[in-house]
Amino acid sequence: MKLPVLTYRWKMFWFILLSATLPVMLLGLFSYVQTSTSLEQKVLLSNNQNVLQTQLRVEQLLKTIDNSMVQLIQQAKFEDILEMEISRSPYHFDELNDIRSSLNSLQAYELGIYDVYLVSLKESWYSGNNDFQRLSQEVQQAMLSELGPFTYGTRWVYTPTPTLFGTPPPTRSMPTINLVKTIPFNTTKPEGLLIVQVTNDDLAKLIAQTEGLGNFTIADENFRLLASPAENTPPMQALPPAITNHLQNQNAGEGYFQIALQKEAYGVSYRKSSYNHWIYINTVSIGDIKQDSSAIGLVTLLITGLLVALISFISLRGSQRMYRPIRGIYQALTSQFDTTAKDRESDDIEDIQNRIYALAIQHSAMSDQIKGQSNQIMQFFLTKLLRGEVSAHEVQEKLEWFHQLGTWKQMCVLTTQVDAFEDTRFDERDKDLLLFAVNNIIEEIVSREQCLQPVLIHESQVTVLGIDSIDEEKCVSQAMELAKHIQSTVQMYLQLKISIGISLPFQDLRYASLAFQEGLEALKHRIRLGQELILYIGDVEPKQSMKHHYPKFIEKELIDAIRFGNREQSRELLHRFFHEVNQKNMGIKEYQLYLNRLLLEMLSLAENTDHTIKGILDDNGNLMEHISRIQSEQEMKTWFEFHIMEPIVSDLEKESKDRYKKLSETVIQLIQQEFDTEMTLESCAARLNYNPDYIRRVFRQETGMNFSEYLYQYRLDTAKKWLIETDMKIADIAAALKYNNSQNFIRYFRKFEGMTPGQYREQFKLDG
Repeated sequence: MKLPVLTYRWKMFWFILLSATLPVMLLGLFSYVQTSTSLEQKVLLSNNQNVLQTQLRVEQLLKTIDNSMVQLIQQAKFEDILEMEISRSPYHFDELNDIRSSLNSLQAYELGIYDVYLVSLKESWYSGNNDFQRLSQEVQQAMLSELGPFTYGTRWVYTPTPTLFGTPPPTRSMPTINLVKTIPFNTTKPEGLLIVQVTNDDLAKLIAQTEGLGNFTIADENFRLLASPAENTPPMQALPPAITNHLQNQNAGEGYFQIALQKEAYGVSYRKSSYNHWIYINTVSIGDIKQDSSAIGLVTLLITGLLVALISFISLRGSQRMYRPIRGIYQALTSQFDTTAKDRESDDIEDIQNRIYALAIQHSAMSDQIKGQSNQIMQFFLTKLLRGEVSAHEVQEKLEWFHQLGTWKQMCVLTTQVDAFEDTRFDERDKDLLLFAVNNIIEEIVSREQCLQPVLIHESQVTVLGIDSIDEEKCVSQAMELAKHIQSTVQMYLQLKISIGISLPFQDLRYASLAFQEGLEALKHRIRLGQELILYIGDVEPKQSMKHHYPKFIEKELIDAIRFGNREQSRELLHRFFHEVNQKNMGIKEYQLYLNRLLLEMLSLAENTDHTIKGILDDNGNLMEHISRIQSEQEMKTWFEFHIMEPIVSDLEKESKDRYKKLSETVIQLIQQEFDTEMTLESCAARLNYNPDYIRRVFRQETGMNFSEYLYQYRLDTAKKWLIETDMKIADIAAALKYNNSQNFIRYFRKFEGMTPGQYREQFKLDG
């Protein structure tokens, strides 16, 4: 049979190809960009260094000329010469010739000095290398206008024409750069000027010595071109407008920017001189900078292309090999279930998915049907077993149904009943429905590896729990933990109070009915112990002698009533005790033994009070003999009530308040010291060696709230204090107060304060 086009193979191919090639291409692009950027930065750094070297080289020459002029002015007597008139005596002309000789000698230092002029502004004449001329008023004003103002005493001035003194020199027609120094020095109204002229060619030779990319130029503070290594630079040529505009907007002493000249991008590096305010500029083509980057990009592209080709080949071969199992599954399904597969429109994977899904639906339907029937059969069998309606032989035959039994060492039965419907949204008519809901909750929270199928029997929910330990205490402990979990879950979802009775551990399933009866017996003790309890039969029914004769339950309730200072209940229970004892057919010795036993239990309470046994003995003498001398039942009741029970109740009543208060204060102190730990009522009770239920009752009686409510309130008060007095993050506060996450803390805080912790902190800041 010819197979249709199998598209999944090509899907795998393209997925593998893209998954492998995209990182390679991105890596190549990243490498190219990083390399290009690095090269450009290095070139720009090199250009900046070249601009700095050019500036230093040029300014070294200019400063050398400047220093030479300063030394000459300080040595010669220029002020006397400047006052000389042309018609003066030859003596002054001799002095002038000496100064001219000194000026001419400066040109021998090869400093690039073209000419040196001494100008007398007072007498209106000037002297150069080869002439000594008078200045007309117009020429002098024009010269001063072009060279001034004389603010600093020293000024470098660019003159684009050689007509500084009216007529150009016969040997020169190029622009010059003039060092103008006032005489006297540093005056705004000089008597004379000393002018040193340097040609553009000399500066061009200096900047031509700079190596590197680009064109180096020098401009004055008015952006006129002073020097450039280009051979055909026109004398009046200024910088390009694009460069000039950028430089006018730049306040920094150095920098870099890019411009477009003749449709080509250029990078411009510049430095402004603080010496003479000249601007040193390097202009380099961006294309020249990126020339090396282009070569790197070409190599990167070639390597990436080779890698993509190699990955494509590996992807093709790999997809072929990975597709072989899928092809085999597809062929098996189509040949087994579909003879018209060639007419289908879906691809191979979708077709396989549809067929497997159909098989899964069929399998699930069959499994649900079998499971439903087997669950019903198992529930029916367990119900009969717990009622004691199954023979030992039948139990042995059905053991194979319970595969869990192979891993269990012991079992026990948990019997759950609803306590009452007061303070709930339910009534007696909802009991059956609520038991069914409780049964479902237990099925959800207890796995089948831990228990047999939970069942309902009359007004009880029954669960046979398996324990993988032979130790009885461990078995009971695990049962207690599970019972607490069940109780808290039912309270959370149904807001319903339930009690759970736990049987003694057993190892043979045949004893399950007896264990069920033990659970029921344990639950009967709710009459004297209260509601919402977990009762272990071994605790409420201790194995002692005389347990079938001596009214130990009444005695226990009587002792508890005396201990808690309840006079009315103590009196009633004492009468019940005597009534119960009197109902039994016993001799006088056994009767006295019962009374002596009750007396000893009462006296054991007197040991912990200020009213000691000695005090009772002082009032009554030998108690045992006193009991033997009493003749009537009424007299015995009166003696126990007023001579034994009443003094003990009075003292216990006085001490109970102090004891309860002290115990509550101790618990509060523990909460205040360890509120940031995982403390619970049980851990607190263990440390104080008290029963958790006792501490719960006493604490609520003294404080008016539960242990957990007080703990949460103290943590909330602590959180409010930290929010006000510290800068701790809300997440850190939640973690310190042992909340599972900050969201739980925020919800709890908002529930009681009406705002989030952040809003509380902001409100306090505003109020403050």
